Amino acid sequence: MFSLSKDLSTVIEDSARGSFFLATGNVVATVISALSVFIVARLLGPQLYGVYTITLAVPSLLLIFTGFGIDEALTRFSANLRIKGENQSLARTIRLGVTLRAITGIAMFTVCYVFSDYLAAHVISRPEYGIYVRLASIVILLQAILYSTSAVFVGLDRTEYSAIAANVQAIIKTVLAPLLIIAGFSVVGAITGFTISCLAAGLLSAGLLFIKLYKPLKSENPENPHIHNQPRIHLKTMLKYGFPLYISTLLYGASTQLRTVVLSFFTLDLDIGNFKAATNFVTLMVALSGSIATALFPAFSKLDRNGSQAKTFFKITTKYTSMLLVPASVVLIIFSKELVKVVYGEAFLPASLFLALYITVYLLAGLGSLVQGSFFNGLGETKTTLKMNLASFVVFLGLAPLLTQAYNVPGLIIAILVSNLTATIFGAYKAKSNFGAEPEYALIFRIYLAAFASAVPPFFIAYIQLFPTLVTIFLGGFLYLLIYITILPIVGALSKLEIGNLQKTTENIRFLKHVVKPILMYENKLISHTRERHTF
Repeated sequence: MFSLSKDLSTVIEDSARGSFFLATGNVVATVISALSVFIVARLLGPQLYGVYTITLAVPSLLLIFTGFGIDEALTRFSANLRIKGENQSLARTIRLGVTLRAITGIAMFTVCYVFSDYLAAHVISRPEYGIYVRLASIVILLQAILYSTSAVFVGLDRTEYSAIAANVQAIIKTVLAPLLIIAGFSVVGAITGFTISCLAAGLLSAGLLFIKLYKPLKSENPENPHIHNQPRIHLKTMLKYGFPLYISTLLYGASTQLRTVVLSFFTLDLDIGNFKAATNFVTLMVALSGSIATALFPAFSKLDRNGSQAKTFFKITTKYTSMLLVPASVVLIIFSKELVKVVYGEAFLPASLFLALYITVYLLAGLGSLVQGSFFNGLGETKTTLKMNLASFVVFLGLAPLLTQAYNVPGLIIAILVSNLTATIFGAYKAKSNFGAEPEYALIFRIYLAAFASAVPPFFIAYIQLFPTLVTIFLGGFLYLLIYITILPIVGALSKLEIGNLQKTTENIRFLKHVVKPILMYENKLISHTRERHTF
């Protein structure tokens, strides 16, 4: 179990606050967006929803080429310079980073717009979709601006601004896209709704950054022309740090977009629509895991890479992320069929198998899959992150076409799982060999034991199908949660010391405090009761 120093406790509290606001905002935005996605999918049907999905793959692929690692550099240096009180350098870093991101966004937007017909023919093998690609091209610039401003918000611990922008985007997309489809604009309406939502979120995010953060920094800290702080030095430092991460992002993003490209060569639009419908459910997991990983990035940046705190923090975060993601994955696997049936209807039933297979990727959390990227990037080991993503990309590139051609969508999902497992194993090896950091595997095993043991009664409820589908989902989900939090302390996966740490960590987050408090009290009673029983 873990005993925390004062400095590490402060880092954990800051990280918990950032994770909470980012996760809350992202989860709410994801739920709203999911509502939009589900409505759009129902209105378009599997065939046209496949067209919509394939079309957005092109600008999403080109968006990867706008990064150069600037977003990661903005997060790390914003956090670092704020702690040091170097506000003048901080303001300059923000200006340079966001400006560069906008310039590359304009460049890729131009490429996408001008060569839309060529890209549609040769990237997604659908030349007739060129008009859709042209319409969606402006999304590249808008999302580039949105990502860079969000990176600054994370670095400065103002994740609530990212949450606001994300929710504005989700609301506009949820309202506008379905209305345009109903009005008769079909795929064009769906793309237009998405584009306008990106425009609103990008403008809002840029406005919040300028008014709330950048302008105060400039007014309170006028530039000193004599300081050795030239723009090219800032830019060189940012690019030197960020370029390995840019290549990493390029590889990861390319493999993500190549999923749709591979499917477009070996499967039908109907299969692609079902696969996309399945992955839409995973967006909640992505929102939760991505928010945690993003908040952990600046947290690791504050720790000494040669001290014991980084190793301890790695163990703690791996354990707690596993406690959240492993059971959530198991629940989605159990009720995949019911969820698809309720949300999409019978037409999308094949998506339930794809969902159950795809969600297994998040079972790798116990090996540190969620924490490794933030750990290496925060400690400045961006080349290790690059090697992890390179290993994943090579494995995916080798397996995806072969397995997809042989086994359709399930083959692609197997390739995704194997590539992620490869990267995670490599990351675990480098974390241990270079820093002596590794999960506490005995505790991780107990978490998996609790997660899978808790699945037996809910699985039986789903299997016998005695209740209406919605009742099955809610009853089974509540039963799973109750059994899981009961088993955790019994198997020794949670201690009184850790419960005390969790109470202290959540004390200053009002809403989270009220949600977590009764659960922690229940866990405390269970531990006390278990100890008393063993005493006699």
